[in-house]
Amino acid sequence: MSDIPPEPTKNEISTLRKAALKKLGELGNGEIDARDIKRLSEDDDYVRRFLMHHDNDQALALEMVIDTFKWRKELSVNDLTHDQLNKKLIDIGNLFPHNRDTDGFRMLIFSVSKHTKGVHDMDDMKKLLIYWLERLEREEYGKWISVVFDMRDTGMKNMDMEFIQYMIHLFKCYYPWILNNIIVLEMPWLLNAMWTIIKGWLPPKSIAKIKFVKKNTILEYVSKEQCLVGWGGTDDFQFCFEPELPRPLPWAAPAGDQEAKKVTFSDSVMDGAAAGAAVAAAGAAVTATSYNAVVGGAHPITARSLVTVSPAEELVFNCTRYSCSASLSISNHNNFPVFFKVKTTSPEKFRVRPSVGALAAGGGSVTVTVNASDPTTLPPAQLVREKFLVLAKDSSTHQASQQEVSDAFKAGTGGMTEVRLRVGVSSSTDSQNGTATPVAQTEAQLIKKLDEVLRGQQDLRKSVVMMQRLLLLLLVLSLLMLYFAYTHGGALDRYAQRLTCSQFPVDDRQEL
Repeated sequence: MSDIPPEPTKNEISTLRKAALKKLGELGNGEIDARDIKRLSEDDDYVRRFLMHHDNDQALALEMVIDTFKWRKELSVNDLTHDQLNKKLIDIGNLFPHNRDTDGFRMLIFSVSKHTKGVHDMDDMKKLLIYWLERLEREEYGKWISVVFDMRDTGMKNMDMEFIQYMIHLFKCYYPWILNNIIVLEMPWLLNAMWTIIKGWLPPKSIAKIKFVKKNTILEYVSKEQCLVGWGGTDDFQFCFEPELPRPLPWAAPAGDQEAKKVTFSDSVMDGAAAGAAVAAAGAAVTATSYNAVVGGAHPITARSLVTVSPAEELVFNCTRYSCSASLSISNHNNFPVFFKVKTTSPEKFRVRPSVGALAAGGGSVTVTVNASDPTTLPPAQLVREKFLVLAKDSSTHQASQQEVSDAFKAGTGGMTEVRLRVGVSSSTDSQNGTATPVAQTEAQLIKKLDEVLRGQQDLRKSVVMMQRLLLLLLVLSLLMLYFAYTHGGALDRYAQRLTCSQFPVDDRQEL
């Protein structure tokens, strides 16, 4: 897995947003799409992705924002629909999204054997690729995706280096922080040289995302149920294009419309029975926005004023070999009761207790503990991708059951505010000292060690292969010698006798 930089702070996100808006404002309305400006202004996670893409380098992130927005306007990306695509090319089914990898991210599948270089119009292929990327942005709200190169039955005629280079160019320059893995399935050994070239087009930290797999190893990245039958899985899916369903988007909604979500949060898992329902709910749309409200028509409540959450920005997990947990406190300093609810982007990965409840007026508080369901399968690199959301809602009583609190949030009436928390990780030793180990540093050290192990394995593999070839050569020579001795042994004896007689006449032999 590639090195993951620390999460940018709200101040860093705000700094990039202000600089980008100022720069874009100097370009004029004709060069930038207003919908992109709206998304930049309102979607913190979108701004965050530019920073993460460039390891929190403000200058590089700003340059990418400007280039991206110019490119999107030039190609009218926001207006691209399936009606503008080449229908025959769509029906070939060589590029389409389907299913999810083991990390829960959608897969964009490129069936390379169905693509023939020079036969398909390159502009049509590029437009199809952009359409799917934009559609995945809308359907997944900017979450990561994995690209699968299905290279079964692929030959030289199918390898279109220009198209693959363009695909990498999009991920590198215009779609920030979106790649989870690049899964290459059943790559023919004859194409190794081409993939060496492709690796050179990728940023160094992205090379670790490439996973070369076969049917017997792909399950490490894609579960059997999500694998196509041809991959050795159980999904007998056959591609058939389905038009996109309309959906509200936070960066495309009309001004004042705050019902579209920016990040999908779902109810946290409380027990085994609720786990299945929580996982199913993870894909559903959840309204979770901050807004100003009036409680009882009398008390103006501004965003984030209903409760005080500590920590306010980052929920730091203390992770050991056998456990991974964090805690936060929620306090109510209003003169009326408040309901609270804790949500997370991946409810199947966490146990939150309590996840809902009520706080009494004038200082009611609660400590919420969060534990990873299975810390052995949740490394820091994956943990820091998650986010938590604390919702608070005004109430007339603090005596309410969990079901009554949940129903109150579903009703969506009254004043409600939110606090979003990113995730950080610290080791047990560091937490005792009051410091947190940067995840990026930990991952970098791990990757360095893995690289050393892989290089050692490669050297060992080369030595083993060379030894095997040498032993095989010796075996073949030995067999040839035995065969020659067996088939020509008598003739050699007779030749030796004749040679002896010719050198030593009869008289000489007698004298000897």
